[in-house]
Amino acid sequence: HGGAVGGIIGGSCGREVNNCWYDGEIYLTSGFAHRAGGIAGYVLVNETFTNMLFTGKISYDNEYYNNVGIGGIIGEGYGYGKAVITLNNVLSAGSVERRVTTAKTGGVGAVIGYLDGFRDNNENPYTSSAVYTNVYGTIDTFLVTENGNQDATVTGGATPFAEADLYGDLAKTNASALDYTNTWVTREGDVPALKIFTKVLGQ
Repeated sequence: HGGAVGGIIGGSCGREVNNCWYDGEIYLTSGFAHRAGGIAGYVLVNETFTNMLFTGKISYDNEYYNNVGIGGIIGEGYGYGKAVITLNNVLSAGSVERRVTTAKTGGVGAVIGYLDGFRDNNENPYTSSAVYTNVYGTIDTFLVTENGNQDATVTGGATPFAEADLYGDLAKTNASALDYTNTWVTREGDVPALKIFTKVLGQ
């Protein structure tokens, strides 16, 4: 959708998305593709993401497009009709990188790369907003954050940690709001994982 690439979903509109983990690599060089997210490349209108894990890598190497959005969870969120993007129980522990240095609008972020508001023909804002609950990211991911737009707001925010501070049982202290009984599991020498996938992988 609109030049969007996602680890799980390219473009999404009005969905509830649950229990996703992306650990691969997305490298954008195409002249058209300019939005990429570890889970979803592009999100339009109201959407809810619950129990999300990103441990992969996303990089963008194209200088031709404005409104570039590169995010660990969502590349770009677009606020048509006062949209609200809700993220619950999220860990972004991979890397996102915008390699070009030419001045273009948009952004790169641990969770949402670019949260874009919308104005109608009379210049009235349809404010796009994101609401974060129990959202964590690693310092490596946060180094390149450029998120922001005049018609967009973020409530709650994401809590950054050094990756090693989420290894093993340290995660239960530092990312304490995640449910380690039913949904998440700690891993020795690595960040937590979604329990449903570790069972499939035999871990």
